[in-house]
Amino acid sequence: MNNSAKFAIICAVGVFFTIAAVNYIPIKPMSPSRPITGESRQNSESLVSNGREVIVATTSHSSENLSEIRPHIIDEVTKVGIDVARIEMIQRQRQERLREGCEHLFNHSAQVDDIASELHRTVFRFTVYNAMHHVMMCMMPKIGTTTWKRNIFLPLDPNFHQLSRTRQARFNGDPHHYHYTTLSQISARNPSALKSMFQDYFSFVFVREPLERLLSAFLSKLGRPLNRADKPQFLRTAENIYRRMHPKMFAGLSKAKSNEILKRITVFNISFPDFVRAWLTQDKDMYNRHWGQYTRVCRPCEIPFKYIGHYETLGDDSEYIINHATDLHEFVSFPDIHPSASRARLYEMYSRVPVDDIIALGEVYKDEYALFGYSFQDIFDELMEHRNETVSA
Repeated sequence: MNNSAKFAIICAVGVFFTIAAVNYIPIKPMSPSRPITGESRQNSESLVSNGREVIVATTSHSSENLSEIRPHIIDEVTKVGIDVARIEMIQRQRQERLREGCEHLFNHSAQVDDIASELHRTVFRFTVYNAMHHVMMCMMPKIGTTTWKRNIFLPLDPNFHQLSRTRQARFNGDPHHYHYTTLSQISARNPSALKSMFQDYFSFVFVREPLERLLSAFLSKLGRPLNRADKPQFLRTAENIYRRMHPKMFAGLSKAKSNEILKRITVFNISFPDFVRAWLTQDKDMYNRHWGQYTRVCRPCEIPFKYIGHYETLGDDSEYIINHATDLHEFVSFPDIHPSASRARLYEMYSRVPVDDIIALGEVYKDEYALFGYSFQDIFDELMEHRNETVSA
């Protein structure tokens, strides 16, 4: 081979590697926000999109059904695609259980035509909506509503962005004090608009295992010493519990005299067993939406919510709502969920409550257990098992 031929070959090889280098797009390694188990790896489809590898969880769909899954891919390095088909199947089961339960317990299920405008004093007052994105959520306390307010509804509200940075920071710190747009404003001015809103909007609500939510509400609102500077609604609850704890002190006294004695008390220390015992009376003065029954707070047997989320699957349910059921993903995102290490606290706190009172709580929340697929027997057995372990230790 002469020198000219060798030179031509060297030049051709050089050009080839130059073109390859220019067109090379590095694939970034995955750093999922949640660990991928061996099973989910096996049931995953690895794709490369815009130079980034995305692992999409799938079920055992055949290849011809993959076209139904691909539109739901989350093209982000830090997120793992949820199993949309499985979530939608679970949602159908939740809706069917709720419908059957409502018909069994109340002889009716939620229908758009039957929505009563007078619910504006209860449900609609706490149902936040966004008109631009046609989404609404009934804010059930102690089930991730703070996260939804701070990360979703605040950023989506144009009025929020008109506030000073100081006021924005204040509401981000405590998003419950912000004046959200609620359905009570609609129902008061234009009741007929409610029907079309529930038809057109994506409405949803979250629920949680009732005994876990009850404890969470107690720890948040009454689980520390309360003084006169605390919120009046919880201070009144503490006063009512204290009155029940000391019946001899208030025996034969008028309501005015009883209140006078209570006002002299500067600090209330309420125990969880005393709180449970007072709540079991189901007296009107002990009701609060933070621990009230779901059937009273958001009325799922009267309001036809299109999606029922569970606190136990808060991350996946929220991701589905934001990324698949609505267009919210174009403007906001839901933060990573860090599992709470509260199980030990649950066992410890309920070990102080008399067994008969725990059984009575199952009766108080019997409709919630029937409507949303939770099992009182399961949580009761779990509490008893760990209660026995505590005693033996």
